[in-house]
Amino acid sequence: MIRSCWTQRALLAQLVRHEFARRYRGSHGGILWSLAQPLAMLVVFTLAFGVLLWRGAGNPAGGAAAYALEVFPGLMLFQALTEVMNKSPDLVTGNPAYVKKIVFPLDLLPVTQALAAWGHALIGLAVWALVYGAYHHHFPLGALWIPALALAFLPALLFFGFLFSALGVFFRDLSQVAGPLGQALLFLSPVLYRIEDLAPRWQAWLYLNPLTFIVEQVRIAMALGAIGNASGLGLYVACAVTACTGAWWFFQRGRRHFADWV
Repeated sequence: MIRSCWTQRALLAQLVRHEFARRYRGSHGGILWSLAQPLAMLVVFTLAFGVLLWRGAGNPAGGAAAYALEVFPGLMLFQALTEVMNKSPDLVTGNPAYVKKIVFPLDLLPVTQALAAWGHALIGLAVWALVYGAYHHHFPLGALWIPALALAFLPALLFFGFLFSALGVFFRDLSQVAGPLGQALLFLSPVLYRIEDLAPRWQAWLYLNPLTFIVEQVRIAMALGAIGNASGLGLYVACAVTACTGAWWFFQRGRRHFADWV
């Protein structure tokens, strides 16, 4: 997978640029729309959980504004994950010419989608770090760890990209399942609440969610200015890379049959 991406790096860069340009083509707001949607989500969830259901927010010091800043990074990562999950099932079936008429490195399609979603999440996290610093009247040193933590999350996005794009060829109903599954991952991760508010027996199960560990580490890094669990981060990356490699292998094994199904 790495060799393919490196060999085709010029094409991959062009595909990622095209994905960014296609998303904002014809709009007046341009790239600002990459901030408008998560900010709208932030307002809705802040009103729902930070005001109406205040106990569920854990009553963070500073009120609803502090809670909004606490849930924002998790929402950015969640949005990136669900974007990959929702769009990947149609990546191969939506490009039949790449499968049947021309020689094209199909494995670049999931990589392009994952990188585009990851890039938008990184933009949102950067803005969040600036707002966080302005709210607390100092630059948070933990913001320096955000690129590393976001990079650790990339293999998880690639895993879903390869898996769902391959499965979407053979199971067309997958696109209907991806949306509810993404919502389940949101509420079964500590994006809208703190994991320590749950009973210990439930905490262990939540760590099976690819969002849980990274969301917790981003919060800890912003609060302490350091990685909270370096060994855990190494294990997370190792598991994500292993799963991503397995999904890529499944994609490569299935691509020989794509032309018969597309």
